[in-house]
Amino acid sequence: MSQNKQYQRIYIEISNLCNLKCSFCPEVVDNKKTMSPDFFANILEQVLPYTEEITLHILGEPLNHPNFLEILKRGEEKKASINLTTNGTLIKKYGAELIASPAIRQINFSLQSFTDNFPQSDCANYLNNILQFSNDAEKNRPKLFINYRLWDITQNSWSETENIFFKEICRHYQNNINPRVEVGMIKSKKINGSHYFHFDSRFIWPLKTHPKETAPFDLTGFCYGGQKQLAICANGTVVPCCLDKDGQINLGNLGEQNFSSIRESKKLKLIIDHFNRGEVIEELCQRCNYRNRFNKKALKLKKTGGTSAPRVL
Repeated sequence: MSQNKQYQRIYIEISNLCNLKCSFCPEVVDNKKTMSPDFFANILEQVLPYTEEITLHILGEPLNHPNFLEILKRGEEKKASINLTTNGTLIKKYGAELIASPAIRQINFSLQSFTDNFPQSDCANYLNNILQFSNDAEKNRPKLFINYRLWDITQNSWSETENIFFKEICRHYQNNINPRVEVGMIKSKKINGSHYFHFDSRFIWPLKTHPKETAPFDLTGFCYGGQKQLAICANGTVVPCCLDKDGQINLGNLGEQNFSSIRESKKLKLIIDHFNRGEVIEELCQRCNYRNRFNKKALKLKKTGGTSAPRVL
């Protein structure tokens, strides 16, 4: 991370609406929202001095935004470095613009979304559109990073459709990649140039109805939320973590406050200070099992009395 940037990434949810309905994503029932291009530009103006990159993701499909090309234009005008996560169903519609845009640094294709929505369907046309985009990107933007995500791995195995994805992508690139995956150790495997597979296991979105996580004991825990990342919901609410889809850990709203005051808020500092002592104080964090991935670090911090790593301002 650059010495003068506080965050590795800031998530901006330009819309919480999606054209698919995946079982692993919570459904948005209330508070459906699409961010205006003007508001997006205003947010970029405030946050870009503090972050390495912008990630267009929390919930929703970015390419489903009714004014996506205007959003992209604003990103270009502000010289943003954008990481875009998509289910890939609309890639044919916007492929040329994405490849041509200097604002787009990386495209993540969530391939498991097709499997989840169309388990009995032929995936050939869907995958062909994605691979054609990748061909065009390799020809015209060889440094554009592309990740093929398979994030539904259980017990080091995947579904039959995901297995087809893996084999077809390897065949397309004429690259024999070892299918063995240990997601706790190696999550990325290079295919060719700037194109990668990215593997992970399914995680559960934290909800206020979930029981509190107690592993390994009590409310010990650690997370990089608030330290290496922040997230901004489609309505402008700033939260420490990209898993807080409802803005429960509300640090402030960029429609009402400026980013500088929010990032220096007492509430955020308190959350970070407790994380750095191996403690979890927010209700939503206490119900999040994703943080269990950092249990070793949490236990070490708890044992040593924590750290107070300096914040880059």
